[in-house]
Amino acid sequence: MPLDLPTPRAFEASDGRVVLVAPAAARGVELSVGGRPVASRVTGRVTAGARVRITVRVAAVAGPGTLRATVRDARGRVRDRGSAAGVVLLGPRVFARPATPRADAAATARAEAARDAVAPAVGISAVCIGTGRRAESGAARPARAGRALVPAVLAAALAQPDPPGADDLRAALTEDDTEAVNRILTGVGGGDQAEGVARVNALMQGLGMRASRLDGPYRSGAGPSGKTTSARDLRVLMEALLAAARDGGGPLGRVGVQAGEARRLLAAMASRDEATLVPPGPRRLSLGAGARLSDARSEVVLIAGGGAPCIAALTVASGADTPARTVGARVAAEVLPALRRPVAAPHAVDPSPGPAPAAPPDGGAAPPAAGAAEGDGGGDDPWGWVGLGLGGVVLAAAGAIRAAQLRARRRRRARRTRRDPTAPHPR
Repeated sequence: MPLDLPTPRAFEASDGRVVLVAPAAARGVELSVGGRPVASRVTGRVTAGARVRITVRVAAVAGPGTLRATVRDARGRVRDRGSAAGVVLLGPRVFARPATPRADAAATARAEAARDAVAPAVGISAVCIGTGRRAESGAARPARAGRALVPAVLAAALAQPDPPGADDLRAALTEDDTEAVNRILTGVGGGDQAEGVARVNALMQGLGMRASRLDGPYRSGAGPSGKTTSARDLRVLMEALLAAARDGGGPLGRVGVQAGEARRLLAAMASRDEATLVPPGPRRLSLGAGARLSDARSEVVLIAGGGAPCIAALTVASGADTPARTVGARVAAEVLPALRRPVAAPHAVDPSPGPAPAAPPDGGAAPPAAGAAEGDGGGDDPWGWVGLGLGGVVLAAAGAIRAAQLRARRRRRARRTRRDPTAPHPR
């Protein structure tokens, strides 16, 4: 029986959890993605008859590429091999439950500086999943959306009884393939493209994407598009995709998007050939969607690896490449590091008493110690002595009662012994 790889499936995004079913003699596991070996560790083994289910954890980010697994026995001999195509490893934290969101003042100031660095109107919305820190500047500003809303169209399609496959998802995310998106829009509407547009708009409003709207199907070279969005809306969309990919929950899970389907969409978003406006940096991987129009740029990316994963969304009211990449580079270099800062643990209370309060310089009495009752002059407490005396009396009385009980017991034992010298002593 060949090696089975139930997790991850082909063309799925993964948090590094790999499950394989191999011959029971398997001991070691070797993994590679796209032909490059990745470090892994075995975290679980469950044997059932002649097969064993092995759980492996991978910390690296890699892909998209073919995940290949090789298992060896105790002597190092290859026992089985298996593979899954199109896998994207996003690191162990990507599907963790997000921390409570809160605005970060330092990161927000850096986002405002990045927005002011270029002349066109800019919207920025970024959040770190692991720390909950969020920074925004001009985030609610309506902007031209273009293909940046294609993931919303695909999410609506994944909620249908017959969701599109991995090939259709990748084709729809290709920069110049509007026909694939429109075919999926028609499927969302049950054969009616206008109905599909209405359902996608309803889904976006249900997600809280207040500035986002499709004005109709996608067009190629047919004049300006009326599709709109905002940086905040794009971030909200990516957060909803992550929630569905985690466990099939969140607002997309409630409309029928399953975890495996959301993970396939994330993997398809990692297949873009165009470099993202927000560069991921070394040992990190980015995935997302964006639009490059004649007078606007927009993008949302998930950056995984090298610490807590982050989401960054940008809108720029200019079709020129330089302003958009200037803002994206500043977000990557200044805003995201501030969001990734570890959240400080609450300070522990020191139970040891602090230093004695110093006497005032005029030679008067020292102030009362911290925590003393109001009106306590800091001298001996007479009620404390009363309590101590009562405690001593109680202890003395208890000792006297116990001594009397022991004497009575010895007298009873002596009387029984005089009546019957052969009787055993009671214990």
